[in-house]
Amino acid sequence: MSSAPPTDERRCLEGFEQDLARPEIQNTSGPGAYDRLLQLLADNSGADWLRGPLSEAWAERTFSAWYSRHLLLLASWRFTALADNDHPLAAEVLWDAEADGLLERMQSAMERPELIEVLRTRSVQTNEPGRGLGWGVVAAVLGFGHRQFALYDLGTSAGLNLVLDLTSTQLRLGSSVVTGFDLPCPHLRIGLDHAPIDVADETEARWLKACVWPGQPEREKRLDECVEILRRPWPGKNSPAPELRQHTLGTDPTDAVLAEAERDEAVADVIAFESVVSDYIAPEQRERYEQTMWRWLEGGRRRVWVRLNPAPPAPGKKPMALTVHLVRGERRSIELARTGYHPSGCVFELGAIDALKAVWAS
Repeated sequence: MSSAPPTDERRCLEGFEQDLARPEIQNTSGPGAYDRLLQLLADNSGADWLRGPLSEAWAERTFSAWYSRHLLLLASWRFTALADNDHPLAAEVLWDAEADGLLERMQSAMERPELIEVLRTRSVQTNEPGRGLGWGVVAAVLGFGHRQFALYDLGTSAGLNLVLDLTSTQLRLGSSVVTGFDLPCPHLRIGLDHAPIDVADETEARWLKACVWPGQPEREKRLDECVEILRRPWPGKNSPAPELRQHTLGTDPTDAVLAEAERDEAVADVIAFESVVSDYIAPEQRERYEQTMWRWLEGGRRRVWVRLNPAPPAPGKKPMALTVHLVRGERRSIELARTGYHPSGCVFELGAIDALKAVWAS
């Protein structure tokens, strides 16, 4: 399913019916079972059996991204089903299958008492380590040395993007095919998130899996591999293990935190990376966050801000843009490549690699 830049914040169920009627949902490219669930939600978006539990769960909640609520509902159904194979929607949310009586089973799923707490407290988490190719591609293009740079993952969730280089994940970069092992390795790996997830906690790991749509085994494989890496003893002898910190973008001093890396003598360069984060930051905080990041870039020449975010639709182009920001006297932004929402590769923009190298060297 496609994404779009956020508009106004939505409180509780404000605009819920309109969001479910958006063409991005009605023309989704997601798995068949979720297509059917989304269509049925749209057809019944005004029904009391649906709105009642949602109103109770979201009475005090505000959502910045238009797609947050229905993705949260799907993930919550899957989360509860992963602990109970007898869940009314198990066929759809676990096995991407089809069974009779979908409307009645959906109504039963909304009546389950554990659902309210999940909807009240959970958020859709970043759980796609394939997006880590964004920082990996930039580090490779700019020739960052092995274990000579710091990587900050902003809005890191569980820190999955921090360890893509330690996986066998296959990536198609332009006309080349590589694996995660071929990417440069950071010396420091630090993730910042307002509510970091500990993958050692089985419940938290189940939530990450719940955010993967059924019928996408390649995504689940990437997730499982990164979770296993983060759980086992860290193999690096000279570089520290990944570190996750509680940090709220747009509120906390992100520039000061990023500047800390340069105190480490082993760090020559610093990458600040984000993937599908901006949509989840409230508009006022988003503006402060972006100002802070530009201020950080202006403080040093060996700093780069890499963003992998949904882009405006363009004929023949993938929906996500990999954009590199840096300062060389003036603020520079270079769209390096396009990719999908759950990437296993990217397509470079014509001339972008040479342009980025030239600006970086200037």
